[in-house]
Amino acid sequence: MTDEKKAALIRRLVMVTVFGTAITLGFFVELPVWDFSREKQEAAQNKAEEEAVREALKAENRLSILNSMIDGNPDSEKLKEILEQLKKDKYGEQIEVVELKVETQKALADEHGVDLEEFAGQLDFYADGEKLGSLIGETDPFVVEQTIDRYLAGLVKRYGPNWLPKVPGMARAGSAVPAVAQPQAKPTGVPGMQRAPSGVPGMTRAQPGQTNLKVEPADSPKK
Repeated sequence: MTDEKKAALIRRLVMVTVFGTAITLGFFVELPVWDFSREKQEAAQNKAEEEAVREALKAENRLSILNSMIDGNPDSEKLKEILEQLKKDKYGEQIEVVELKVETQKALADEHGVDLEEFAGQLDFYADGEKLGSLIGETDPFVVEQTIDRYLAGLVKRYGPNWLPKVPGMARAGSAVPAVAQPQAKPTGVPGMQRAPSGVPGMTRAQPGQTNLKVEPADSPKK
């Protein structure tokens, strides 16, 4: 057998050994297989969610609040509860709460400057697609409520008192006060009673142009 034939035989033996080993391992070891189709679907879904968030921030006649959410982060979860309670109890349709999933919507998170290393909650405020400002690292319910009130008051001043949806049971403040909504005023006085007319019994008020005020005694009863 020539050297060339020996080399060809060795190559065949090596190939057979390699394929045989791979087939044998296949019975005992589950080799990882990269699912490119699944990765592509997840990327398309994340992109669609980002577009939905962008559209929600363009909502008209209301204040849109973007809450950056990180799975398992207590600050983002607390802000979520605060916003849901305020929307239910006070603001109603005047605000729209939108969630940004930081782990999957990385492009949006980068646009809003979300700091993963020092993250302690972040809210971004929008009106008609225009960013008004942010509240970062603050989870006090009072501070969150005051911040929303301030932005709503500015929107009413900018767009007019009829820009925001009305809240049942609430009346808008006058133009001199930029507050968004105040409870309706209750009637004053005691039910069933009327205010007595002003003046002093037995006296007549001087007419315009009269210089002397004459006091006349009341008629004495006849005997």
